[in-house]
Amino acid sequence: VFLSRMLNFYARVLFGSKITDYTSGVAAARKSAMDKVLWKSKGFGEYFAEFSWLCIKNKLRVKEIGLRYAIRKSGVSKSDGNIFTLLGYGWKYGWYMIKLRLGKE
Repeated sequence: VFLSRMLNFYARVLFGSKITDYTSGVAAARKSAMDKVLWKSKGFGEYFAEFSWLCIKNKLRVKEIGLRYAIRKSGVSKSDGNIFTLLGYGWKYGWYMIKLRLGKE
């Protein structure tokens, strides 16, 4: 939870946005917004960060609805396992966000 909060704070500062959660991967959008925001990313964290950035860049209105984080009762998260896996994903997503911001992606 701590590392997720750090990554989300980093994204808010980097993107200059009030969006608070770039890591949930849950989004809904109007078709008109989807037509303006064409992203090319694959993966989990990458696509959501890119979608969020493109909404900001295209000055689309973003409304967040709270999502409660809880420990899974079944299934496995890809970031579970060990701290090195989690830090690896954090580094990968953080670097990708920098490239998005600089227009390199």
